[in-house]
Amino acid sequence: MLQYISKINIEAICAYEMDEQGFFMLMTDNPAKTKKIVSHMGAEVSVDDIIAVEMPNKIGELQKVAKKISDAGIDIHYIYGSPVKGKMTIILKTANDKKAITILNK
Repeated sequence: MLQYISKINIEAICAYEMDEQGFFMLMTDNPAKTKKIVSHMGAEVSVDDIIAVEMPNKIGELQKVAKKISDAGIDIHYIYGSPVKGKMTIILKTANDKKAITILNK
């Protein structure tokens, strides 16, 4: 049995089941090391760029972000997040992350 001492920090996680398969989306502080470890565990691994957006945890804040992206004609492929102490961090994957980041930074 392999044992890993990785000291990798998981900064965000989403896990779900579809068609009797388990899927995990991880945001870590070391994607290359994470890929190496998870691959050695026998899992199929792909690495994608994502967008992390921090915002106040208030009504309407997520809608503002989604509207900016939508108004720019960019599809959101997935989104997940969780509020912590008055703030919300969301993780997004869009059809054009580079353009979405530019739009969100305006």
